[in-house]
Amino acid sequence: MDKEKLVNNVPTHTEQNHTNFVEDGMTTADIRKTVQYIRSYIEKGGSTSLEDRVEQLKIDCAKFEDRYPMLFEMCARQDFNMENLNYFLKKRDDIIESKISVDDASKQIGKEWFDKYVDVSKMKKNKK
Repeated sequence: MDKEKLVNNVPTHTEQNHTNFVEDGMTTADIRKTVQYIRSYIEKGGSTSLEDRVEQLKIDCAKFEDRYPMLFEMCARQDFNMENLNYFLKKRDDIIESKISVDDASKQIGKEWFDKYVDVSKMKKNKK
């Protein structure tokens, strides 16, 4: 059996490390810079409501909000955690630099975050 699997003459995700998310997006440095802008705008003093600030940021950072809507929403929250963002951006860079595959990074992140946030002692046990 041939080792390389092709779909429409393109190697499947398991055969190559896909970094095409970079081609139509932003660099990690640009993401960090935009997030810092968003956070400084959210955290600055004044009487403008959080809702109004977020609406203004949707205008100011339209490209970012369009390309990364979940990240934008996360960054605009009061409980934003920069440490978590840095963790994911590090994994992103590792994928771009071919230090880890997308699949392996996904598995690693899934396991680490499951272990971090799920208390298995409180999970229901299946009866056989």
